[in-house]
Amino acid sequence: MEPKQSKLRRFIETIWSLSDISFFVELISGIAVTVWMKISGLKK
Repeated sequence: MEPKQSKLRRFIETIWSLSDISFFVELISGIAVTVWMKISGLKK
């Protein structure tokens, strides 16, 4: 199994090569919503 660091780097490079702003914004908002739901779920 490869280290998390290299996996993350490859993931970022893949997104960077796409350089599709709308896709990037959609991805970030998707992650933000997921994180927010987890945080609000922990608070309850």
